Amino acid sequence: MENYRILPLRENLWAISELEKTVMYVINGRDRVLLLDTGFGTVPLRRVVGSLCGDKPVVVVNSHAHPDHSFGNNQFGCVCVG
Repeated sequence: MENYRILPLRENLWAISELEKTVMYVINGRDRVLLLDTGFGTVPLRRVVGSLCGDKPVVVVNSHAHPDHSFGNNQFGCVCVG
């Protein structure tokens, strides 16, 4: 059983619900992808984002540093915190 659901919101915009407790957002841009928050860290985000958006660079931004928004940061080399 998967611990996440991908919810298409509109063209090039998805929500990823993790453990039914937190939500991350993926915005597919022309040249790169914006991932807003990385959740608890139980979702293989690189693979999931790649399956949605292809091989583009991913820019990761945390809305804030609580564990339910930032524990998946270790899956990425650079993360910005708002």
